[in-house]
Amino acid sequence: MTGFGGLRDGGDELAFAPRLPAALTRLEFSLRWRGRRLRVTVTGDTATYLLRKGTDEHGIRLRHHGTRVHLRPRRPRRLPLPELPDPGPEPAAPPGRAPRRRHAGQPVTAIRAARSGVGE
Repeated sequence: MTGFGGLRDGGDELAFAPRLPAALTRLEFSLRWRGRRLRVTVTGDTATYLLRKGTDEHGIRLRHHGTRVHLRPRRPRRLPLPELPDPGPEPAAPPGRAPRRRHAGQPVTAIRAARSGVGE
């Protein structure tokens, strides 16, 4: 849940910043927090939060990608996932440290054992 679900426990409230990798189309999980049951469903562009059993009529507050949201029992909230920022250009490898390229079918082999640095 802390990975793709982006869950963080801020003490007084839960915070979510869910993201799905391109290989997944859906993620769904449930959790119990302070006696309240919450179900989170994430698809490619939305997250839906549903406060389930064990709740009072006041509901709970949480954060969705930094925005404060108030959930009421049995009233799902569907919220958009923000666009990902442009990561920019791929960083260059340090001089002399570029990965070695291999041809198709060539086995992967170790170049040399790593140095331990002990007694050298």
